[in-house]
Amino acid sequence: TIVVRACESILILVSLKELNGHCSAINASITEMCHVMGEKLFLCAEIIPEDMNLGDIEECNINWGLFPKDDHHFIGKYQLTSFLCWLDFCDCLVKENLLIAELLGMLFRESVLEKIVEPNLLELNPQFGLVLTAKIIKQCQSEVLSEEIATWLVGTEINGTDCLLNILIENAQDNPDVLLQTLQFVEALLDNPNERVLYSMLFLYVASRGYIDTTKAKEIDSWSDE
Repeated sequence: TIVVRACESILILVSLKELNGHCSAINASITEMCHVMGEKLFLCAEIIPEDMNLGDIEECNINWGLFPKDDHHFIGKYQLTSFLCWLDFCDCLVKENLLIAELLGMLFRESVLEKIVEPNLLELNPQFGLVLTAKIIKQCQSEVLSEEIATWLVGTEINGTDCLLNILIENAQDNPDVLLQTLQFVEALLDNPNERVLYSMLFLYVASRGYIDTTKAKEIDSWSDE
């Protein structure tokens, strides 16, 4: 109850129109708060057990101010719900104040997505990483965090070769063990669409005519450039 009241107070304070972005004291306070929240997200994400049931991650729906009575106990429940609660609260914070949005969004990408989720996706535990990523995408409703997810997935190259989104999709084609989780991840991207992600995932593919079997098209001579 104390945590909820404190979070409500913070939301009220950061939403005040009287906040002056040119005031050094206010900027310092907001910067410090963003770093505290970024560290909180990192610590909560770090302790989520990687061996927990993937179905429990999918079915866990929770908001920062609502704690429904649930008798279903499972390994990692406290750690997962804590992370989702704080993530949802940060999602609300960035909607309320532009001074917070840029810094907190960047900290979310760097501390959670790049440091915690990405190693699981690429090396440690791809199935866990994909399901957790899908849950994060569904939880983030603000444009700010959605853009940070997009930057992480399609805005940077991994090892100087390709973006993370393409790597994950290509990995699923060669590894049936992660196919289902990859489809759930893609479904989350479509359910909570971002323009940059959709362009990279779909429109770039259509524009390049990647759907055409050019070899077969030449054989039957039935495809036009149009």
